[in-house]
Amino acid sequence: QGSGLQGTEISISASTATISLSGLRGKLDLEQSLGDTSLTFAEVAGDIEVENSLGNVDLYFPPNSPIQINSASSLGEIHRNLQHSGSGQASGPLYQVEIASSMGSVSLNDAESQNVQGKALRRVPSLRGFFPFPLFFFPNIE
Repeated sequence: QGSGLQGTEISISASTATISLSGLRGKLDLEQSLGDTSLTFAEVAGDIEVENSLGNVDLYFPPNSPIQINSASSLGEIHRNLQHSGSGQASGPLYQVEIASSMGSVSLNDAESQNVQGKALRRVPSLRGFFPFPLFFFPNIE
């Protein structure tokens, strides 16, 4: 956990961890193998790349952030709850936001919604449809 991380370029690599950072500014590159990620940006001032193999990714952006988003989840859902971000109202360059989650949901939100709702609800990757038959179907094998 951390807050107020600033820099021209922030790079984080974690294998098993829950990452929760707020007050981010600057370029961000985050790679995570296992665990949930929650990132709140005070200002978008560089490209953002987040890769998570197994876990949910929640991103919160300030109003009128100059961003262009490309998000993907192999086994999970993508929720875009952005009302103001990426609307093109800000002048200057558009920063690229690349988010990839192999097994987990991706949620893109306005930072204002985080303040109103308090702590974000955690989502668990759904395994429904992952197994073609119920697990109790298998008899004991001796």
